[in-house]
Amino acid sequence: MGHGPVEGALSIGGTVTAGEGLLPCLLLEYNQLFPELTLDVSIQNTSETLRLLNSGEIAVALVAASEKSAHGRVLVARERQVVIASPTHPLAGAAQVDAADLRGSTVLLRESGSTTRRYQQDLVEQWNIPGHAPGPSAAPSRSSRRSPRDSE
Repeated sequence: MGHGPVEGALSIGGTVTAGEGLLPCLLLEYNQLFPELTLDVSIQNTSETLRLLNSGEIAVALVAASEKSAHGRVLVARERQVVIASPTHPLAGAAQVDAADLRGSTVLLRESGSTTRRYQQDLVEQWNIPGHAPGPSAAPSRSSRRSPRDSE
């Protein structure tokens, strides 16, 4: 029983972090394996990406671990959370920084609905950092459609 080329469209959603970091490499490889397949990509935060998956608007989602999901999961990568400071911050260049050293610093968080934000909030609470500043109110959403004909 022979198999013909894979054709049609595949709708994929990803979070901003995964969609800008990991997804492009995966989609390039996938497009090389299945050049007749049209890839529809939507980049949103975790909440919106899972909403699209639950409603059937996308077939696959690439998101950070989500505690509440009825969907199957496959681990594709791990990512560490790090603290980044301005070069003029008193802790910049320090060989080692303890959580207590961050108290009194402004902490910027990702937008609501982001799994990364939940991780950040958990760390801020765990490190007992009071009065952290909320992050941007919303990340820009991005959508694109990639067809095999686009490369011609």
